[in-house]
Amino acid sequence: MSRGNKPVGKGLWPVLILGPLLMASLLPAVSASGATARENSGAQAVASSSAAARAREVLRQVATHGESWKMIHAAEALVALGEGPAVRALFTANEAADRSDYRIGAWRVRARTAESPEERSRWIGKIEAVLLDPASPDRLDAIETLSKLNCVISGPTLAASRQLAAGLSESDGTFPLWALALANEPGALERLAGVLTSANSQARGRAAYALRWLRPSSPQVLRALAQAADAEAADTDALPYMLGAALALNADPLRAGAWQARLEKILAAGETSARYEACQTLMVRYGIADLPRFQPLLEDPESDTRVGAAWSVLFIEARSRDHPAARGRSAQRSIRGFIEPKNERRTSNAQLPTSNAIVAASVSAWAFEHRRSSRSRSEAPIVADRMS
Repeated sequence: MSRGNKPVGKGLWPVLILGPLLMASLLPAVSASGATARENSGAQAVASSSAAARAREVLRQVATHGESWKMIHAAEALVALGEGPAVRALFTANEAADRSDYRIGAWRVRARTAESPEERSRWIGKIEAVLLDPASPDRLDAIETLSKLNCVISGPTLAASRQLAAGLSESDGTFPLWALALANEPGALERLAGVLTSANSQARGRAAYALRWLRPSSPQVLRALAQAADAEAADTDALPYMLGAALALNADPLRAGAWQARLEKILAAGETSARYEACQTLMVRYGIADLPRFQPLLEDPESDTRVGAAWSVLFIEARSRDHPAARGRSAQRSIRGFIEPKNERRTSNAQLPTSNAIVAASVSAWAFEHRRSSRSRSEAPIVADRMS
């Protein structure tokens, strides 16, 4: 075939002759590259499996032999990872926990592993009773836990929360404000966001922590959070909570890279509580290739650091296998509701018996908690440090 007087096919002969020769010369390199990729993938899978086994061992050890709230953190991680029945059996046998200074945490675990809505409601009722007792030393634990269990307070519980919000310090007052915001109390969310600029770093961190759970969609609140994250100094205890909330709520996508870099420094060299918080935020931003960042922390002397690292390893490993526990919107929202900026607060569930708190639909299985502060409860019955 020709176009005019010039044969069209003439220029194709070099290609027809040299093409196969060129392809043949490349095949060994391509094959070697494929083999190397398969070897790397296999080695990565082995490393991942080994890390996951160690991580699960860490969580079981701390849940069984850990101290107070550290045990609660490990237990709730195991619940999130599908070991609810085992955790339920463990806490059923541990009657001492119900009489301890971390009893609210134990009841939270019991509520999350309840086998029926009625049983769950009974544990929530016990938590409410603590909040309503002015003599209880763990009232703030109670109100924080009600919020973490996604309970929309009403009646006497709502009234008590209003009183606490008005009468407590700015820092401790963040917890009743959190509960009030969850109950759609007018102005509560805005008051909580206003604490982000407090002169008290503990108050700022607690406000960011609560906002992360609440997942507000308000542009004004998200803008305030982004500005607060940028302004937070590197040496404050509020920093990991600020950065974590700003990243999880996508407060400003253009700043996400800078926030993550700051959080990675905390993961590498921060204090125990800060590293724990960094783990909870970074686990959903990392992939299987990032497991080496967490593996050394599995041997850390501090239990909460080990728990945070173990949870991260298992979350990432499960997601890499497309495990149902790490798949879909509920899993992405899982990390204490910290992932999506959209507020998806649940409405009351008619199947659940109503007490002073209207129990909303079950909290995400991937919700997880924070450590208690090291300050002693004996300092003051109602103003002890939170985020347990």
